[in-house]
Amino acid sequence: MEDRLSSAIVLYFSDRRGVVKEQGRKLLSATFEASQCAELVSEIEKLVERSFVIGKKFRHLELIAAADSVRGELSQVYPELSKEAVDSLTWYWTFCNR
Repeated sequence: MEDRLSSAIVLYFSDRRGVVKEQGRKLLSATFEASQCAELVSEIEKLVERSFVIGKKFRHLELIAAADSVRGELSQVYPELSKEAVDSLTWYWTFCNR
């Protein structure tokens, strides 16, 4: 599941134009079966929420330093996620907090 989740996260956030949820779901739907897609979207949404909770701890930092801190904590809390998946979650956090 971890490899599949990491792959799904990277795919979900691959369109960096800001239409993440709409495009991400389309990409997942084209790649995974419907039941898997729903489960993966749910897991991704939980991880996004978690990244925003983590990010609140670093509001006092400049954006790049805060993003580095979010990335570091996500890596520690979710060691099963690939570096690319953590980078994708961090990118989205940064995009939403710029």
